[in-house]
Amino acid sequence: MRIALVSCVKTKLSQPHPAKDLYTSPLFLGLRRYAETHADRWFILSEKHGLLDPERVIEPYETTLNRMGVRGRRQWAENVKSQLMEVLPADAEVIVLAGEQ
Repeated sequence: MRIALVSCVKTKLSQPHPAKDLYTSPLFLGLRRYAETHADRWFILSEKHGLLDPERVIEPYETTLNRMGVRGRRQWAENVKSQLMEVLPADAEVIVLAGEQ
């Protein structure tokens, strides 16, 4: 099974939407398209929510890992790791899709 992890982006809609539709940048849309085409399942990596199911409806938010200190980033990474362990099959291939904004 192939799992894609797509990084969230700053550009968002202003109202609650499923996470897959909330992020609107051309980068995110391209990464989403790749994930939907080349993976069996995909998730969004969100600073606020950690591992985020694309169908989960969320409110817009304005937080970023770029402004987080080393300790905060490590804690975020540990939380995401725990979330991944709950959903990843043992034989999963993971693709991380991200880029610079």
